[in-house]
Amino acid sequence: MPDPDSALRPPVAPTPLLWLGLAGTVAADSFGQVFWKRLATALPDSDDPLLLLGAAARLPATWWMTGLLLCQLLLWLAVLRRSELSFAQPLTSLSYVGVGLLSWLWLGEVLQPRTLLSVGLILAGVMLVSRSAPRRDRATAAPERASGSP
Repeated sequence: MPDPDSALRPPVAPTPLLWLGLAGTVAADSFGQVFWKRLATALPDSDDPLLLLGAAARLPATWWMTGLLLCQLLLWLAVLRRSELSFAQPLTSLSYVGVGLLSWLWLGEVLQPRTLLSVGLILAGVMLVSRSAPRRDRATAAPERASGSP
């Protein structure tokens, strides 16, 4: 009889497709954040939400940002179907690295030494997480459900 909880369990080890999905998620988030910033700086100086909404709807940055966020959503859902959240989510912190780099390259922002040190620490943390992929097998992934316990 098929295990009804098998769809909840990810594969044992990350696959190249999973790494590609994670990279796409991080890239979409990083570029999306840059478009958020470009949008924010292009809006008129007003507190009127209708005026801001109307102005945002006419800006290409809004549509780029929306498309990137939709791509990020779809990629993230695909990643979560194939990986444990405790493994995949920490890897998304690479977005901090991507946003810093894109802010420097595209927005002309200055990266302070403290920021660069922080990016280095993030990279070190991501390396640790990426090397600690789940090692459990499918048979022991949810023993409490397999035994019929709530």
